Amino acid sequence: MESANDEKETQLRRLEESVDRTKYLLKKIEVNLIYDGDELDKIALEKSIKEKYGQLLGKEVTAIDIDLVAEVVDDRIIKLEEREYQLKLQKIMLAEVLKIWVAVSLVECGIDRCQMINIKLCRLRI
Repeated sequence: MESANDEKETQLRRLEESVDRTKYLLKKIEVNLIYDGDELDKIALEKSIKEKYGQLLGKEVTAIDIDLVAEVVDDRIIKLEEREYQLKLQKIMLAEVLKIWVAVSLVECGIDRCQMINIKLCRLRI
């Protein structure tokens, strides 16, 4: 009876060790931008997007909510110097490497839009 119990404990320990080895952790983030503009802006946008996901590195893949990951960049506007860029998530893949494909477009700042931004900023200062 005791040897059967020891054997079961050994099997349980081996199973637990193998489960620990099969945990997949996020090791890398790859950002693929669909953008034809300035190369320096492209590099800065990639860096900015990677920074937004930096806290996920080292987390267990099964514990990461892919919907929340997608919402981080989808329909977001990022400002670089005096230009604004609209991000639109195209595709996302989560495994040991998080791969994100994002379409980027330059936001044209027309007079109406700039006036609205200035009005909002003025209201905040009051």
